Amino acid sequence: MPHPPIESAKPVPKIIILRQFEAGDLVCLKSGGPVMIIAERHDLWLAPEYTCLWFVQGTLHSNRFPSIVLEAAR
Repeated sequence: MPHPPIESAKPVPKIIILRQFEAGDLVCLKSGGPVMIIAERHDLWLAPEYTCLWFVQGTLHSNRFPSIVLEAAR
Protein backbone atom coordinates (compact mmCIF):
# COMPACT_ATOMS: atom_id res chain seq x y z
CA MET A 1 0.00 0.00 0.00
CA PRO A 2 1.60 3.36 -1.02
CA HIS A 3 2.18 6.07 1.57
CA PRO A 4 0.16 9.28 1.28
CA PRO A 5 2.09 12.29 -0.05
CA ILE A 6 3.96 14.24 2.60
CA GLU A 7 2.61 17.71 3.13
CA SER A 8 5.21 20.41 2.97
CA ALA A 9 5.98 21.90 6.34
CA LYS A 10 4.95 25.44 7.03
CA PRO A 11 7.91 27.82 7.05
CA VAL A 12 9.25 28.58 10.49
CA PRO A 13 9.44 32.33 11.17
CA LYS A 14 12.99 33.61 11.41
CA ILE A 15 13.79 35.05 14.81
CA ILE A 16 16.38 37.81 14.82
CA ILE A 17 17.99 38.75 18.10
CA LEU A 18 19.05 42.37 17.88
CA ARG A 19 22.01 43.66 19.81
CA GLN A 20 21.18 46.52 22.15
CA PHE A 21 23.63 49.40 22.03
CA GLU A 22 24.10 52.29 24.45
CA ALA A 23 25.23 55.86 23.93
CA GLY A 24 28.99 55.86 23.51
CA ASP A 25 29.24 52.39 21.93
CA LEU A 26 31.32 52.11 18.76
CA VAL A 27 29.50 50.51 15.85
CA CYS A 28 29.67 50.15 12.10
CA LEU A 29 27.27 49.12 9.38
CA LYS A 30 27.17 45.39 8.69
CA SER A 31 27.83 46.27 5.05
CA GLY A 32 30.99 48.18 5.99
CA GLY A 33 31.93 51.82 6.34
CA PRO A 34 33.48 54.04 9.00
CA VAL A 35 33.39 53.41 12.72
CA MET A 36 30.54 55.42 14.26
CA ILE A 37 29.58 56.27 17.83
CA ILE A 38 26.06 55.82 19.18
CA ALA A 39 24.75 59.25 20.19
CA GLU A 40 21.12 58.42 20.98
CA ARG A 41 18.73 55.47 21.16
CA HIS A 42 15.18 55.75 19.82
CA ASP A 43 12.85 53.06 21.17
CA LEU A 44 10.34 52.07 18.53
CA TRP A 45 7.63 49.44 18.64
CA LEU A 46 9.50 46.61 16.90
CA ALA A 47 13.17 47.46 17.33
CA PRO A 48 15.29 50.41 18.40
CA GLU A 49 16.95 52.83 16.05
CA TYR A 50 20.14 54.69 16.81
CA THR A 51 21.48 58.12 15.91
CA CYS A 52 25.12 57.61 14.98
CA LEU A 53 27.93 60.14 14.53
CA TRP A 54 31.12 59.76 12.47
CA PHE A 55 33.78 61.85 10.77
CA VAL A 56 34.84 61.78 7.12
CA GLN A 57 37.86 63.93 6.30
CA GLY A 58 37.22 66.10 9.37
CA THR A 59 33.53 66.65 8.62
CA LEU A 60 31.01 65.44 11.21
CA HIS A 61 28.14 63.34 9.83
CA SER A 62 25.09 61.90 11.56
CA ASN A 63 22.20 59.66 10.61
CA ARG A 64 19.63 57.38 12.19
CA PHE A 65 19.93 53.64 11.57
CA PRO A 66 17.73 50.65 12.47
CA SER A 67 19.45 48.25 14.84
CA ILE A 68 19.36 45.39 12.32
CA VAL A 69 22.00 47.09 10.11
CA LEU A 70 24.50 47.79 12.93
CA GLU A 71 27.17 45.67 14.57
CA ALA A 72 29.76 46.35 17.24
CA ALA A 73 32.96 47.83 15.81
CA ARG A 74 35.98 45.56 16.01
